[in-house]
Amino acid sequence: MNTTITTLTKLHASSWELAADIDRVDAVATTGNGARLTDSSALTIAAGWQSPGYRGSAFAELAGTGSVDLNDLAENILHAHGAAKTEHDRHTLDLLLLWAYHHPSLDTDEEDCSYDD
Repeated sequence: MNTTITTLTKLHASSWELAADIDRVDAVATTGNGARLTDSSALTIAAGWQSPGYRGSAFAELAGTGSVDLNDLAENILHAHGAAKTEHDRHTLDLLLLWAYHHPSLDTDEEDCSYDD
């Protein structure tokens, strides 16, 4: 299985776009249907948690390149989740992990998959 997440976009979401995307995902989740963050929102969340050290390096890689190894990102998210100070921060990390595990680029070796329209 391919474990590299690759997005088509390297553009980050603005703060209001990120908030609207999180609201959209949360609203759809209440109906029992699956919804995922856009790639742009995922990049923005990753940028907020990036650091030069090992614990934030996968966030930095995703935020900067639009590509990251799933296992490395999951490990960074796990450590960040423990350091998160608010429920909102933990929730956005949960959504990022959900986005990562279900990203369409994991199902193929091609780099042309994205949730962004």
